[in-house]
Formats: sequence, structure tokens, C-alpha cells
Amino acid sequence: MKVVARHTSAETLSPAQVAHLDTSDLAGFGLVIGREYTVFGMIWDEDGLFVLILAGAVRARPKLISIELFEVSDPALGKDWLFLHEHQPGGDIHAMWGYPELVQDDINFDGLFSMPRMRAHEAFAVAARREDLSDREIAELAAHEAYLARRAIPATPPEDLATSVAAKILAELEDDYVGFWKITWHIRRTYWVFSDDELREISAEVLTDLVARGVTIGTLDKATGSFRPWPVDGAVDAVMSAWRDLGSDPNIWDIAWLAPTSWSATS
Repeated sequence: MKVVARHTSAETLSPAQVAHLDTSDLAGFGLVIGREYTVFGMIWDEDGLFVLILAGAVRARPKLISIELFEVSDPALGKDWLFLHEHQPGGDIHAMWGYPELVQDDINFDGLFSMPRMRAHEAFAVAARREDLSDREIAELAAHEAYLARRAIPATPPEDLATSVAAKILAELEDDYVGFWKITWHIRRTYWVFSDDELREISAEVLTDLVARGVTIGTLDKATGSFRPWPVDGAVDAVMSAWRDLGSDPNIWDIAWLAPTSWSATS
């Protein structure tokens, strides 16, 4: 599937198109008017239809961009594409089309965007090369892989990883409440290749360390901003159990929040 960029700014869109477009990051897309892009996947969510392409203002990388910015130049779907209909109540994504590794594995989807993982980008590169790429896209894909190689992670995680992540969370807690998801976010940024079990293990270690240093686990009310602490005994186990039930890496507002004990006593 191929699309041609027709817009790079919301100023050139009709009101109907703007209604289906998040215009907050148009400048960062790096689209070139009239340039043809290969589509590697599509998602449909409450904000409309988005295509997965290689694009970027400084460095091309996988990006999901509203179809409203393009016109379709070749409607043939990509090689080996699969379709997934998501119908969970409250789910953000309603449907997905794309290469098997993207559609069949949530980790490979999240790993391209919110929770960067090397394996997700490697799967993207393999799938991209199955398509009929332009010379420009072949060069951009190679540059993206070279960039990732320069960010190569060590063969083993740092021995002080749990301690260093706990220190980062404590620093953030000096200014505001911190969501539990930030623990896993810091760990993933430092060492991408943890398995889910390994990530849970190191996260539990960080959480236990934080509790020992006077951090309270609890619930933050979205409407009022008030913090309700959980009983200290069993709080870490409750978080880990909720995470297993969640079935994926936690995101903002998932599971629990953290606060200094002094704050929680006055919330």
C-alpha cells in the first residue's frame, strides 16, 4: 500500500478532516508534500484511521500518522498483512491491519512507540524489507537501524539498575505524585530486552526499595487529585497482582501511584 502526502499542516485541511486529526505534533512528522510513502500497517481508533510509515523531520522512524494527511496512490495491502478486530470495552484501538509481528503481539506494537523495544524495531525492519520500498526508504530504513545499533544495550543489565531507578523515582517524588508506570518506563529505557517476567521482578525490587525509603503506594483520584494510601502490608504484592491481571506493561493511570509518606498522611 502506498500513500502520497498532501498536507503537513492543519491549515490546509477541511473542518471535517481536522475533526479527526490530532494536530499537536504535525511539525514533527517531517512529511514532504507530494512524496510517496509505503504503508506498513494501519490502526483505527476513536480518533480515526492512522497509517504506519517511515517519516521524520530529522531522522525517519516508524510513525503513526492520520490518513487525513494523505491520498492513497496504491490501495493494494502489504504483503502477508493480517487483520485484528479489537472489541474490548473501553479499548483505545478498534482495529489493526499490518505485518504479522505487529498485529499478533502487543509488545511489538507498543515497542515501536510508547515502550521502545529493540525487538519491535527489528521486526519492523524485517517486515519493511518484504515490501516494495523506494531507494529513499531503503536508505532511511538502514539509517534507522544504524541509529538503533549506536544505542545498543549491554549484554547484561547494570547491577545497580534497581537502585538507580529507585533514585530517579525519589527525585521525581520531590515535585509530584508518580505513577507506578514510570518504574517500568525507566527500566525499559535502560535495558530494552527484559522479558515480561524479568521486568516484573526488577520492578518489584524497585517498589520494595521505595517503600523501605518511606514511599507510600496508593490511588490518585483523577477528578480531585487526592491521594488515598493503601495499607503498607501487602501493597507491593497487590501492585504486582494487578499488573499480572492487566496483561501488559502499565501505562499512565494504570494500577497505582506513589507518594512520600508525609504527603499521603495529609492528602
